[in-house]
Amino acid sequence: MGLYNDNETTTSGDLRSRDYWRARFNADMLEQALATRQPEGRIGYELIGAISVLDDLLKTWPNHSGLRQWRDRAVAVQKQVDPNADRQAPFTGRCLWNEHSYQEAFVGYHCGKLFADNLEYGEAFDCFRTAAQKLEFLSRRLDENDHVDGWPTDIVAWIRQVRPEVESLREEMGKKR
Repeated sequence: MGLYNDNETTTSGDLRSRDYWRARFNADMLEQALATRQPEGRIGYELIGAISVLDDLLKTWPNHSGLRQWRDRAVAVQKQVDPNADRQAPFTGRCLWNEHSYQEAFVGYHCGKLFADNLEYGEAFDCFRTAAQKLEFLSRRLDENDHVDGWPTDIVAWIRQVRPEVESLREEMGKKR
């Protein structure tokens, strides 16, 4: 907690927390999954972990409206999922919710930028290092057309656009830490 704990007064905005960015990723992927009509059992399965992360975050930032909205949306969707739906059914290539490398690249990039802006260079370096590794892997998959058919064009563009920036930021933070 600490003497100057502002967590309870934080009501909005991005947080310097990897779990916050995982929650944001999950919220984005939920909408992508619904828009592309992914198997509902799989959506329900992913929501179990997504809601758990949000519950933990809300213990620390109980008044954060974004976290509350994401949780409310996830719970509402979870209630609609057929309990007999196949949770093993895979997502199609149009939804990257279970693409761990994409998730960690997303989390590392966004969280790293916030740490860097707050002059927390060691944390920023760690985030950018992970993001760089994951983006390299994803770029290789794209170059080799390794099961990437149907990946959303905006995500493919993001991977290609952000990779050089992350490499540069990782190098810069490595010098400052």
